[in-house]
Amino acid sequence: MTTAPAAPGALMKLGFSETEAETYCQLLRTPGATGYGVAQAIKKSQANVYSALSSLTAKGAVAVDQGSVRAYRVVPPAELLPRLSREYEASCAAAENALARLGQSGQDAGVYQIKNPAQVYDRANAMCARASESIAFQLFHSPFARLREAMNDAVARGVGVAGVTFSPGDRLDGGECVLAVKASRTELWPGDQLTLVTDAREALVALFDRKAGDVLHAFYTDSTYLASLLHAAVVDATILNRDAPEKLDRSFNKMLFNGVPSGFLALVAEEKTKAGQ
Repeated sequence: MTTAPAAPGALMKLGFSETEAETYCQLLRTPGATGYGVAQAIKKSQANVYSALSSLTAKGAVAVDQGSVRAYRVVPPAELLPRLSREYEASCAAAENALARLGQSGQDAGVYQIKNPAQVYDRANAMCARASESIAFQLFHSPFARLREAMNDAVARGVGVAGVTFSPGDRLDGGECVLAVKASRTELWPGDQLTLVTDAREALVALFDRKAGDVLHAFYTDSTYLASLLHAAVVDATILNRDAPEKLDRSFNKMLFNGVPSGFLALVAEEKTKAGQ
């Protein structure tokens, strides 16, 4: 039996040490090997390998043949991995319960920067799950697709869901999706935009690299003041796009200030520079 070079790395992501991972993979190749044989094969010291074998045995990943010569065999991956998955889920549940008992002393009302795309969407989905009254949004197509299921679930719970979309096909059953008048101009914005406000209590804004999906900017706040301001802005944008589309053909900035603010231009230029354009 052979194992791919990535196999030890995959086990290390599950919490195995490097020596444990390499030992397990070597025993897959050579069932019934001795600790000495494994150490020679993976070029590790005998002491380290025997320590790894002891740890793997305790984890239930390796079984010991108690013959005249102590030999080792792995618990097959098809048996081991589902058990590790169940144990991990149980540990996560226990940690969640333990942390919940710590409680919180009140609303933090902070503003937090997020740099990981998965964390942004985890937070957005959690916000939708917590929403009890309203979800207001402005979502480009990619973020909308990632949050569609969570918003549909909120609608099914009786939560009001409404906002601005930028792709004609982005729709929700029972939610109000208003196509932006300037939907055809999304390429002018320096990435895929996500704006989400729930119950006017939590708000999340994020800008993703359109090609790679990396986070360019992302901020979350549980300040009801800031969330209420963003809620009002999103609601205004939704109503304007729905009821007064003709007014949105022109730039409001040019109407009020006779030009586009320098900060807006700087943001666009900054992201173009990062993208090497």
